[in-house]
Amino acid sequence: MKKLILLLTICFGFLSSTMAQEVGVTMATTQTVYAGSTNVYDVTPDANFDFEWEVYTDADCTPGNEATGEVTFNGVKNTASVSITWDGPSPLADKDYYLKLTKTSKDDNCPNFKILHVILKATNDMDVVFATNVSDDCSVNLTGDNVEIPVTLSGSGLVHRTGEVASVWYTVNSTVEAEAVELAVSLTQDVDGNYSITIPNAKLIDLNPEVEQDYVIRLFKMKNGTGVEKDLDETTHIHTRTSHALPTVDDIQF
Repeated sequence: MKKLILLLTICFGFLSSTMAQEVGVTMATTQTVYAGSTNVYDVTPDANFDFEWEVYTDADCTPGNEATGEVTFNGVKNTASVSITWDGPSPLADKDYYLKLTKTSKDDNCPNFKILHVILKATNDMDVVFATNVSDDCSVNLTGDNVEIPVTLSGSGLVHRTGEVASVWYTVNSTVEAEAVELAVSLTQDVDGNYSITIPNAKLIDLNPEVEQDYVIRLFKMKNGTGVEKDLDETTHIHTRTSHALPTVDDIQF
């Protein structure tokens, strides 16, 4: 009877320990990256554990299916943080990768791991769009920072984190890319989960309130939160801002 109780206790203890810990889990979330982009991945550092990062081309992370020649580890890959450049296959095409992190206890040499499914996009579809293509107001209202022109960042593979810096390069009344000015801002996320850059009105126009004027804003290039840049078609990324002249008022006769 005592032996039976002891065996039941051991089995129950084993099941409780197993149920309390995830073993070899593939994360439910996925990440989309662009070919050529560099991303940093990290977990909580712990001096009691060893870390090893690997990238595979199959979901089971089978030895022999490492993504050799298709990714670049920038620096060491045996710490709690790693930097990876997603080069992609040759010829370049969309492809699925699996980033595996193995964490091993230094005390008893017991390992565990997690896998992140990374979807590489060969074509960089990130973009920026003006919330509207035209706007106007009386010139007296178009001074200072009281009027802003929002530019929304988009793209299925756009990578951002709040606090990262993104940029757009723009001109006003110029089609010359060399004259484009970089506007870099720290990103924040709105209630809909979108990121946007706002061009302050004061950066755009030098107003003459007596003349009706159009100010054509062209976007030439963008950079997302991880530093990936993309040239834009400035013929389609245009916003026209019209400043209406104020009427001339005669002196009051008396």
